[in-house]
Amino acid sequence: MSKSEEIILIKKSNDLIESHYSLSIWEARILLSLLGKIRMEDDGNEKYRLYWSEIVKWFKLKSGSSYDLLREGVISLSNKTIIVNRITEDGVLRSMHASIFSLVDVLAKDGNSGISMNLLKKNEYIDVQINEAMRPYLLQLKKNFTSYKLSNVVDLTFNSLRIYELLKQYEKIGKRRLSIDELRNMLKLGEKYEKFGDLSLWVIK
Repeated sequence: MSKSEEIILIKKSNDLIESHYSLSIWEARILLSLLGKIRMEDDGNEKYRLYWSEIVKWFKLKSGSSYDLLREGVISLSNKTIIVNRITEDGVLRSMHASIFSLVDVLAKDGNSGISMNLLKKNEYIDVQINEAMRPYLLQLKKNFTSYKLSNVVDLTFNSLRIYELLKQYEKIGKRRLSIDELRNMLKLGEKYEKFGDLSLWVIK
């Protein structure tokens, strides 16, 4: 590996990997970009700045792509609910519903027509802050988590990414068994791919 190659490590708690949610490809890229910025010492009070040019580089996107995709993606992601099932200390199964971000700051869509192109380019970033309820699943992870290199997943669709994580979690064991209903629920497929042949073709394979 060349010294110039950047290694970006993604870490997620296993509870989050087992959770139920569905994201668009841009929502997934934003979440992965955020995870690539998190440091071990972060306590949750940080604002994370994600630059458009950085995401274009990380995900090998065409330079002609628009910042609008980043803006729309982070706004829609902030409105998504993640469902995390967890077992309490007394053995009760509870289901937490929470959004990922408590704050999103983006370049306004309209009203910047008089601003120079250079200044606009400098402002093509988003600032986000992690919702307090989600911090235990993303920050200061010391046990019960799964990690992988961002470069392993940049070409995957969202469903492929989720299946990769579900398998990566069991890498040391060497195999994993999931029922079709479990997989459908984790990916929040709803009524999509009701026939197993369609699910096998468009999701699993």
